[in-house]
Amino acid sequence: MNSLLSSAILDISRNDYHYLMRLPHVVGVGMGYKCINECMTNELSIHVLVEKKVSSDSLNCCSMIPRDYKNIKTDVIEVGSKNRESTENSENVFLGTAPTGLPQRKRPLEGGYGISVINSTNSTGTIGCVVTRGSKYYVLSNNHVLAGYNDFPIGAKFIQPGGDDKGKYPEDFVATLSDFIPLYFKSGSAVPENYVDAAIAEITNPSLKSNKIALVGAIKGVAAPVLNENIKKVGTTSGLTKGKIVTVGTTANVKYDNGKTAFFKDQVLAGLYNKGGDSGSIILNEKDEAIGLLMSGGGPNYKTCIFNNIQNVLKALKINIYLK
Repeated sequence: MNSLLSSAILDISRNDYHYLMRLPHVVGVGMGYKCINECMTNELSIHVLVEKKVSSDSLNCCSMIPRDYKNIKTDVIEVGSKNRESTENSENVFLGTAPTGLPQRKRPLEGGYGISVINSTNSTGTIGCVVTRGSKYYVLSNNHVLAGYNDFPIGAKFIQPGGDDKGKYPEDFVATLSDFIPLYFKSGSAVPENYVDAAIAEITNPSLKSNKIALVGAIKGVAAPVLNENIKKVGTTSGLTKGKIVTVGTTANVKYDNGKTAFFKDQVLAGLYNKGGDSGSIILNEKDEAIGLLMSGGGPNYKTCIFNNIQNVLKALKINIYLK
């Protein structure tokens, strides 16, 4: 990889994205390999993420994404939106042994199974993994799963399986909300920055802890995400699926189901099948090392997702992945 070129592109995606982000339909900017006729080349480019590609005939010259920006080639990447249409039958994307997901009760707790706050429906997300802070054990997932977009109080109670999967309180009570990184949403001209969508809930009994991800096994460590590497995740809705990292160093606007938009930096875009409820899944590389935390999905055929760099998550919450 050309280090000078990659540094220049990452500087644009992190600091000089404003012009590109103001163009119609653009939701993000990052670094990735340029694709020609749907084939990936080994040429680095500025990835300009759009909800939907539109014909140049429908745009005026001031609204078109330039072929080059600051003498670096661009590539337009369609990522879709949260309003996803089902096209499941287009191909067999399930690569695990749980084609209908993981709605079951599981003890001890493993990453990939569902969890939700008590007395709630349509709120089930995925346990990412077990983490530690000091001598205590926690489940890691997203803020929007465990903290309800900042709205749940510390001490909120969680059940596994989630309420959507017939989990009951107190029989299935497993954790209480302990900490979360607040999500800051765009409001008027204010555009606060976010880096992670993450929260932890303390496990009620240490005997419930596990270092495993369902269908995969033990997490082997932590690593940085690498462009074009093979990855996988296990989510409560879609089970085990595999894909590739498409874009790194991504700055993006993320629309949430609460109708609000948050502005994120240093994210990773992947071609990875996912569905609603998979939020909170840990992203693993081929060595079964944790590299990310899935926070948003969508796109054509459900095949794109955005995830946080796991190192940003661990640092923000001052936690470590439980490796045993």
